[in-house]
Amino acid sequence: MSATQTEEAPARPAAAPAFEYRPGLTHLRALSVVLVLLFHAEVVKSGYIGVDVFFVLSGFLISNILWEKLSGDDPTHKVLGSFYARRCLRILPLSLLVLAVTALASHFFFETLIDNWTTAGRAALVWSENWFLIRESNDYFAPQGTNPFQQYWSLGVEEQFYVVLPLLMMFLLFVLRGFNRRARLIGLAVAAGVGVVAALASSHLLEMSESEAYYSSFVRSYQLLAGVLIMAAVRVLGLRDDRRWLFALGVVGLIVVGGFLDLSTTTSGLIATVCAGLCVLSSKAVLVDSKWLERLGLWSYGMYLWHFPISAYLTNETKDTSPWLVFAIVFVTATALAAFTFRFFENPVRHLKIPTGVTFAGTGITIACLWVALGLLATPAPPTVYASQDPTVAGSDAYPVKPDGTLDLGASAPTGRVRAADVERVEGWMPLDGTAVAGCGLRDVTSSCIDLEGTPKVMLLGDSFANRIYQGLRPLAEDNGWGLSAYVRPGCPWMDDVYNNVKNDISDRCASDKHLQQEVIESVDPDIVVIHSYPYREANNKLTRISTGEVLSQEQVAQAANDTIDRIEATGAKVVFVEPTPFAEDSSNVDDCLKLSTWADECDFQPIDVNSPIDQAMRDRAETDPEMWFSSINDLFCDEQTCRSVIGSMTVMGDETHVSGGLWVRLRNVIAQPIQEAIDTL
Repeated sequence: MSATQTEEAPARPAAAPAFEYRPGLTHLRALSVVLVLLFHAEVVKSGYIGVDVFFVLSGFLISNILWEKLSGDDPTHKVLGSFYARRCLRILPLSLLVLAVTALASHFFFETLIDNWTTAGRAALVWSENWFLIRESNDYFAPQGTNPFQQYWSLGVEEQFYVVLPLLMMFLLFVLRGFNRRARLIGLAVAAGVGVVAALASSHLLEMSESEAYYSSFVRSYQLLAGVLIMAAVRVLGLRDDRRWLFALGVVGLIVVGGFLDLSTTTSGLIATVCAGLCVLSSKAVLVDSKWLERLGLWSYGMYLWHFPISAYLTNETKDTSPWLVFAIVFVTATALAAFTFRFFENPVRHLKIPTGVTFAGTGITIACLWVALGLLATPAPPTVYASQDPTVAGSDAYPVKPDGTLDLGASAPTGRVRAADVERVEGWMPLDGTAVAGCGLRDVTSSCIDLEGTPKVMLLGDSFANRIYQGLRPLAEDNGWGLSAYVRPGCPWMDDVYNNVKNDISDRCASDKHLQQEVIESVDPDIVVIHSYPYREANNKLTRISTGEVLSQEQVAQAANDTIDRIEATGAKVVFVEPTPFAEDSSNVDDCLKLSTWADECDFQPIDVNSPIDQAMRDRAETDPEMWFSSINDLFCDEQTCRSVIGSMTVMGDETHVSGGLWVRLRNVIAQPIQEAIDTL
């Protein structure tokens, strides 16, 4: 997003008349930052393309600066030193100031922060926030909550580009040193064009997920290189740069895509790149002669930096604030802060006349101090409560099930509305480290998969949902002398030869390790197999057959589930299928809601429809298959419209998608009944 600071305020430099001040670029910045603000306020679906536009502008402007400097007579080492020093003075001071203010505000005012928010801040500090976000997207159990530094991912991409581009251009000009200026420009255009194609292809060649491709510096470089290509093409071809109709076409395209359409990030990014290119090609044209629009463009870098923590606070730390009100507050506040810091901090600092070495030293010292400060501001995560480790925890006792199927809450039954501050949060029965849930299949398919020896042998099969139900199965097995084993793969469907092809590390491991599931079942030889997993609904349209690469319909997935049950039953095992538990339709975080609310029932939620074809097939099969049972806890806290956020005094949800392990500890008697019925038939 730092393209906002790569061009001076209105002035006409004499060194490069072909690239004098272009008011269209300033107006384009204003449009782009407004789109981003609208997106983060949740007013529009695709306003994030404002960042795509800034990447194109950055590539265009920075390559122009480098071309002029590297083509001159100054020694290369001085050109590079001066370039990097100017980037430090133009971009880093404001970004470091906003980072420091955001860190302090987060420490004192935010309740919904991710546990590792200071790590995110340190990643932003060293221009690697995009890689931090990629790592989190590949970690199924990454902390959920607010990352107040998320906007720094785009600065990370640009700063990495600013480090590499000068070196590449210097190398190219050295190779082409025997050619004239025009030939070198053509060589630069060809190299940039090849880079655009390679960057676009990298997401497919490396089989990146959508989030990986969105944040990847390698993929995003196509937009920055598109700016380089435009710069070279304009100089080589001598293209007119004042066509208002062409500029208008690009602006209209950006408004339509960013404001009205809901396309994939890849498609939106490609269209935004083309539209931004049209605007850059005609950037001396002006559609509206407005000083305020020009000022917004000049302040856009500051607006981008300041807006995100404000927007995150309003959307995550307050309840029921309308998107348009969020946008209005964020727009006014971010604009005021950006104007103030531009006038009294950003502009004065970037015009300082200080030696290059002093600039680098000052930057390094500032970054080091902020690194230490972030460590001091880190807030310890709330203590994790496990029922087996603290007998005084109310959640260690199971709720009895009445003959009518309802729960006997006993002393936990509320006498009135439950205060959110009084809600008990229990992670589960015990930590999962060292259990079969965490280790089965990593070392072997025998000992690492068995937690308890006993009779009968009960085995748990599933994905991350199974992590939670294990917390209820473990005390049942301990109390009844059952053997207990598990094969659990987060993000991996339990059906044979099926994986969720979202193209990330999780899905790749699922496909490569799928054979282990059958090997574990054969090795453990369970008497009872308990299956619990995410509801693979129609929206999950990437379920794929591993052996053929065929994308499966819901009916085919349901058949794969039946085929897997057939194979399990052929080993002599009984099957207990536990219905997927619900989560909020809009993926809101109930636990965060409880942190912000006065009363727990303010966080009751509307669930998604978990009655997928797979679940219906399992329900139907259980009615006719004497070797299979179907069980569910959902009716105990949900009706047709709403799910309660608490049962008794315990929270229902552990995160945005999964019920808490503590809930399964409390409700373990519900699943004990079908398991016992299955045991009685052995």
